[in-house]
Amino acid sequence: MRKKLLNGKMMGILAVLLALFMAVGAAGAERTDASGQWRYVLEDGGATITGCVVNPKGDLLIPDELDGYMVMGIGERAYVACRGLTSVTIPDSVTTIGAEAFVGCDAITSVTIPDSVNRIDSGAFLGCKSLASVTIPASVTSIGTNIFGSCPLARIDVAPDNPVFESIDGVLFNKEQKMLIAYPNGKKGKYSIPKGTLGIGDSAFYWCENLTSVIIPKSVKSIGDRAFILCEGLTSVTISEGVTSIGDSAFSSCYALTSVKIPKSVTSIGNNAFRECESLTSVTIPASVTSIGTNPFRSCPRARIEVASKNPIFESIDGVLFDKEQKLLISYPCARKGAFMIPEGTLRVGNYAFAWSIHLSGVTIPDSMTSIGDGAFYQCGSLRNVTIPESVTFVGEEAFSRCEKLNMSVTAGSYAEQYAKENGIPYEYIVE
Repeated sequence: MRKKLLNGKMMGILAVLLALFMAVGAAGAERTDASGQWRYVLEDGGATITGCVVNPKGDLLIPDELDGYMVMGIGERAYVACRGLTSVTIPDSVTTIGAEAFVGCDAITSVTIPDSVNRIDSGAFLGCKSLASVTIPASVTSIGTNIFGSCPLARIDVAPDNPVFESIDGVLFNKEQKMLIAYPNGKKGKYSIPKGTLGIGDSAFYWCENLTSVIIPKSVKSIGDRAFILCEGLTSVTISEGVTSIGDSAFSSCYALTSVKIPKSVTSIGNNAFRECESLTSVTIPASVTSIGTNPFRSCPRARIEVASKNPIFESIDGVLFDKEQKLLISYPCARKGAFMIPEGTLRVGNYAFAWSIHLSGVTIPDSMTSIGDGAFYQCGSLRNVTIPESVTFVGEEAFSRCEKLNMSVTAGSYAEQYAKENGIPYEYIVE
């Protein structure tokens, strides 16, 4: 009798679990509404639009209900690259606009965000290159990064009673954390960040090609990832003594930037922080910097890298950046011509350390070397000779990719010989 009761309970539990599984599966499945126009999924009891059966053109009027379900969200990449779309009226039932929901809709000129929306995810209107104006209502309490990237907005307005965000001279800020979130791409000329601002958010100035200079106040402590990426007209940045960190790709592809004075307060510089700053001629790393990511000066053809003599971790040897504690070669000036002999005692070549050194003709690696990082010599088109000792036991992915003229000198039976064979690189043996 007891066994039958247990079996009955188990069957009941299995039935409930099966019903829940089927309900979840049904909720997550994409549907097409009765009109045959809208695609959607069920989430939290409402409909989230995932797109249209046929890409819309002209004015898009999103319904507030589909098949009896209230429309509560516009899903991730729902209208990606709908280039015929010129305007959107979003219904009052919608609470969320998903990541990259309207990315690449370059004909949209206006968007009305209703008071029901409380969250706008990253890149929601990225690349809407005709969007001329926008107002964020009081209901919005969560905003992702780069929501209006490369939109030609002259200003970003916020409802005055919004409890979390505010617009200061048309620039979007988080007033609680004093974070600069988004600078309108249509603004031109110089910009002085207001005193009291604590941080510059990720992608805050993304592709602001008309921005020419920025003054950063002492209150700013951090510059986020990709903060000034692709600011092609930016020629100067006064970074104050308050800044402690510069994020990944923070100034990447700022082609007109000629010089950067890194303040003595900075302790960390992120991966590729100044990548492809083609006009950058000189950089001095202060003694305060204790952390540097993957080649922050990658593809800076004119830059000579100097390090303050009192820096306890990093050093510059003839303009080449090293981590002297771990004996890591971090960054090589990619415009330098001829051959280079890596100093004895160096243990590793960092990721992308020599990448795009198009005039580098040869490299001699010392017996102290143990590893060569990913993309270390990527696209060194003039590189003909590299001598790799048998002490090297690791070579990263694409370390010598696009080095079409390369011939390696290796020790018979070494890891380097095996690497050359596996990657189709011509080689010869080192003559003792």
